[in-house]
Amino acid sequence: FLTGFVFIRLWGTQAAIYLAVVANLGLAVAFVGLHALAGRGEAAADEPADEPAVEPALGRARLGPLLTAVAVSGFVSFSYEVLWTRLLALVFETTVHAFSVMLTTFLLGLGLGGALAGVLMRGGAKRGYWRLYGYLEALIGLCGLASIPLFLPPPFGYSSFAELTLLQFVRSAMIMIVPTTLMGAAFPIA
Repeated sequence: FLTGFVFIRLWGTQAAIYLAVVANLGLAVAFVGLHALAGRGEAAADEPADEPAVEPALGRARLGPLLTAVAVSGFVSFSYEVLWTRLLALVFETTVHAFSVMLTTFLLGLGLGGALAGVLMRGGAKRGYWRLYGYLEALIGLCGLASIPLFLPPPFGYSSFAELTLLQFVRSAMIMIVPTTLMGAAFPIA
C-alpha cells in the first residue's frame, strides 16, 4: 500500500526500488547477525556426535527482531509486486497485461522457492537458517537492483501483437523469476 500510494508518488519508481533494495540488504545484515549471536552460546563439544545439531529455541529477545524482519521482508516483497507492475505497464502499455505477467511470475516463483526451501532444509541448512535467510534477502535485494534497467520498451520488428506479448511475457518473467523464487524460499526458512 505504501509503495503504490506514497513512495512512488514521493520519490518515483526507481527510488522506491532502491528503498526496497536497502531494506533487503538491511535484513541480510540482521539475519547474518542473528545467526552469529545464536552460534555464540553453543558449545560444540557438548553435542553428541551422532545427533544432528539443532538451532536453539528463540528467546523473547530474538523473537521481536525476527518478527519485525519477516514483516519488513513481506512489505518489501509486496513493494516489488507494485513496482514491477508499474514498470511492466510501461513495457506492455496496459496494466491488465502487466499485472497478469507480474502475478503469474510472482506466484510461480513463490511456489518454486517453497520447493527449494524444502530441499535446502532437508539438505542440512537447518543449522544456519538465519544466515541462509540473510543471504536470501541480500540476493533478493541485488536482483531487485539488477531488474531496474532490464525492463525495456518493446523491440521493433515484431509481426503481431500476440508475438510482441509473448516476447514481453517471457522476457519479463525471466527477469522476475529469480528474485521471486528467492522470496518463496525465504519465507519458510525464516
